[in-house]
Amino acid sequence: MADIPDKEVQAFFDSYRSAFEKRDAADIALHFRFPLHVTGDAGQVTTVVVPTIDAWHPQLERLLGAYQQFGVATAEVLSSQITRFSPRLAVAAITWRLVNSAGATVYEFEATYTLAESDDGLKVVAIVHNEQLRAREAMAAKKA
Repeated sequence: MADIPDKEVQAFFDSYRSAFEKRDAADIALHFRFPLHVTGDAGQVTTVVVPTIDAWHPQLERLLGAYQQFGVATAEVLSSQITRFSPRLAVAAITWRLVNSAGATVYEFEATYTLAESDDGLKVVAIVHNEQLRAREAMAAKKA
Protein backbone atom coordinates (compact mmCIF):
# COMPACT_ATOMS: atom_id res chain seq x y z
CA MET A 1 0.00 0.00 0.00
CA ALA A 2 1.35 3.43 -0.95
CA ASP A 3 1.88 6.11 1.68
CA ILE A 4 0.18 9.46 1.23
CA PRO A 5 2.86 12.17 1.47
CA ASP A 6 0.74 14.65 3.47
CA LYS A 7 0.40 13.35 7.06
CA GLU A 8 -2.90 15.13 7.78
CA VAL A 9 -4.43 13.78 4.58
CA GLN A 10 -2.95 10.34 5.35
CA ALA A 11 -4.63 10.36 8.78
CA PHE A 12 -7.93 11.38 7.18
CA PHE A 13 -7.86 8.53 4.66
CA ASP A 14 -6.74 6.01 7.30
CA SER A 15 -9.84 6.95 9.31
CA TYR A 16 -12.03 6.88 6.18
CA ARG A 17 -10.77 3.43 5.17
CA SER A 18 -11.25 2.13 8.73
CA ALA A 19 -14.89 3.29 8.74
CA PHE A 20 -15.46 1.38 5.50
CA GLU A 21 -13.79 -1.75 6.89
CA LYS A 22 -16.15 -1.61 9.89
CA ARG A 23 -19.11 -1.19 7.50
CA ASP A 24 -20.17 1.79 9.60
CA ALA A 25 -22.24 4.13 7.40
CA ALA A 26 -22.69 6.66 10.21
CA ASP A 27 -18.92 6.86 10.77
CA ILE A 28 -18.25 7.07 7.02
CA ALA A 29 -20.75 9.94 6.73
CA LEU A 30 -18.85 11.94 9.36
CA HIS A 31 -15.97 12.26 6.86
CA PHE A 32 -18.11 14.52 4.66
CA ARG A 33 -19.37 18.11 4.76
CA PHE A 34 -22.67 19.08 3.22
CA PRO A 35 -23.82 20.02 0.72
CA LEU A 36 -21.59 17.41 -0.96
CA HIS A 37 -21.01 17.29 -4.72
CA VAL A 38 -20.53 13.83 -6.26
CA THR A 39 -19.67 13.35 -9.93
CA GLY A 40 -19.27 9.88 -11.35
CA ASP A 41 -19.01 8.00 -14.61
CA ALA A 42 -21.17 4.89 -14.87
CA GLY A 43 -21.27 4.93 -18.66
CA GLN A 44 -22.78 8.40 -18.43
CA VAL A 45 -21.46 11.25 -16.30
CA THR A 46 -23.78 12.33 -13.52
CA THR A 47 -23.47 14.98 -10.84
CA VAL A 48 -25.48 14.88 -7.65
CA VAL A 49 -25.64 17.42 -4.86
CA VAL A 50 -26.23 15.67 -1.55
CA PRO A 51 -27.80 18.28 0.71
CA THR A 52 -27.50 16.65 4.14
CA ILE A 53 -25.90 13.82 6.04
CA ASP A 54 -29.34 12.15 6.26
CA ALA A 55 -29.59 12.13 2.46
CA TRP A 56 -26.10 10.58 2.24
CA HIS A 57 -26.79 7.60 4.53
CA PRO A 58 -28.92 5.58 2.06
CA GLN A 59 -26.28 5.97 -0.64
CA LEU A 60 -23.57 4.79 1.75
CA GLU A 61 -25.70 1.80 2.78
CA ARG A 62 -26.13 0.85 -0.91
CA LEU A 63 -22.37 1.12 -1.43
CA LEU A 64 -21.68 -1.04 1.64
CA GLY A 65 -24.20 -3.59 0.35
CA ALA A 66 -22.41 -3.71 -3.00
CA TYR A 67 -19.07 -4.17 -1.22
CA GLN A 68 -20.57 -7.08 0.71
CA GLN A 69 -21.81 -8.67 -2.53
CA PHE A 70 -18.35 -8.30 -4.06
CA GLY A 71 -16.69 -9.68 -0.91
CA VAL A 72 -14.66 -6.53 -0.28
CA ALA A 73 -12.72 -6.82 2.98
CA THR A 74 -10.51 -3.75 2.74
CA ALA A 75 -9.18 -1.05 0.44
CA GLU A 76 -5.60 -0.09 -0.28
CA VAL A 77 -4.20 3.15 -1.63
CA LEU A 78 -2.21 2.20 -4.74
CA SER A 79 -1.20 5.76 -5.53
CA SER A 80 -1.98 9.28 -4.44
CA GLN A 81 -1.33 12.82 -5.53
CA ILE A 82 -2.04 15.59 -3.06
CA THR A 83 -2.26 19.27 -3.93
CA ARG A 84 -2.52 21.78 -1.08
CA PHE A 85 -4.22 25.02 -2.11
CA SER A 86 -3.91 26.43 1.40
CA PRO A 87 -3.47 25.02 4.92
CA ARG A 88 -7.25 24.43 4.93
CA LEU A 89 -7.88 23.17 1.36
CA ALA A 90 -6.49 20.16 -0.49
CA VAL A 91 -7.27 17.89 -3.39
CA ALA A 92 -6.38 14.21 -3.12
CA ALA A 93 -6.35 12.02 -6.23
CA ILE A 94 -6.36 8.41 -5.04
CA THR A 95 -6.20 5.12 -6.89
CA TRP A 96 -7.91 2.54 -4.68
CA ARG A 97 -7.58 -1.24 -4.80
CA LEU A 98 -10.50 -3.10 -3.24
CA VAL A 99 -9.38 -6.43 -1.81
CA ASN A 100 -11.30 -9.54 -0.69
CA SER A 101 -10.54 -11.62 2.41
CA ALA A 102 -8.16 -13.84 0.41
CA GLY A 103 -6.11 -10.78 -0.59
CA ALA A 104 -7.22 -10.83 -4.22
CA THR A 105 -8.10 -7.66 -6.09
CA VAL A 106 -11.84 -7.16 -6.48
CA TYR A 107 -11.38 -4.06 -8.62
CA GLU A 108 -9.46 -0.78 -8.74
CA PHE A 109 -10.87 2.68 -9.22
CA GLU A 110 -9.82 6.31 -9.16
CA ALA A 111 -11.35 9.06 -7.09
CA THR A 112 -10.46 12.69 -6.53
CA TYR A 113 -11.55 14.28 -3.27
CA THR A 114 -11.73 17.98 -2.47
CA LEU A 115 -10.94 18.28 1.23
CA ALA A 116 -11.75 21.30 3.38
CA GLU A 117 -10.86 22.00 7.00
CA SER A 118 -13.80 21.98 9.41
CA ASP A 119 -14.01 22.52 13.15
CA ASP A 120 -13.36 18.80 13.60
CA GLY A 121 -10.73 18.23 10.91
CA LEU A 122 -10.68 17.60 7.18
CA LYS A 123 -13.94 16.76 5.42
CA VAL A 124 -14.76 15.76 1.84
CA VAL A 125 -16.80 18.48 0.12
CA ALA A 126 -16.66 17.03 -3.42
CA ILE A 127 -15.80 13.73 -5.10
CA VAL A 128 -15.16 12.78 -8.73
CA HIS A 129 -14.85 9.04 -9.34
CA ASN A 130 -15.12 6.16 -11.79
CA GLU A 131 -16.05 3.49 -9.21
CA GLN A 132 -19.44 2.58 -10.69
CA LEU A 133 -17.83 2.03 -14.08
CA ARG A 134 -15.09 -0.17 -12.58
CA ALA A 135 -17.61 -2.10 -10.44
CA ARG A 136 -19.74 -2.83 -13.51
CA GLU A 137 -16.66 -4.02 -15.39
CA ALA A 138 -15.74 -6.30 -12.49
CA MET A 139 -19.29 -7.67 -12.32
CA ALA A 140 -19.28 -8.38 -16.06
CA ALA A 141 -15.90 -10.13 -15.81
CA LYS A 142 -17.16 -12.20 -12.88
CA LYS A 143 -20.18 -13.37 -14.92
CA ALA A 144 -18.08 -14.19 -18.01
